[in-house]
Amino acid sequence: MKEQVTLTQQIQAWAEGKSALYDHCHDFHDWFCTDASLERRAKALQNKVIKLLNRFRNEGRAIDCNSVYVFFKNNCPMNGPLYDSFSICDRKSGDVLYWATGKCGHSGQAEIFSREKGFDEPLAKADNFTQLLKLI
Repeated sequence: MKEQVTLTQQIQAWAEGKSALYDHCHDFHDWFCTDASLERRAKALQNKVIKLLNRFRNEGRAIDCNSVYVFFKNNCPMNGPLYDSFSICDRKSGDVLYWATGKCGHSGQAEIFSREKGFDEPLAKADNFTQLLKLI
């Protein structure tokens, strides 16, 4: 990870059609899909990140985009289809603060987990990401 990268810088790069964290793979840390599909998958995740940030801000729980970064992952469960997720991490420690997916390959649902809940149970779970945002 480029330690100097902030989520603010990532969002600015995305607006310019670039990546700030891992340019060669559209901010994906790990993937099992084809390289050709990474850009399309990244754009969908970027939209979800921005929607999540807006939801938290509207609820009075804004995330400081200068103290975090986000990375994307294409997950390959032993049972179930490939699915994409994103992790919002603290820049200093690297600890994951939030992990979210629009459709989990295990459950088929949109899910978000948080450090504040210990990642043992979801902060919210819904049929799709739009519904998920309404629950947090």
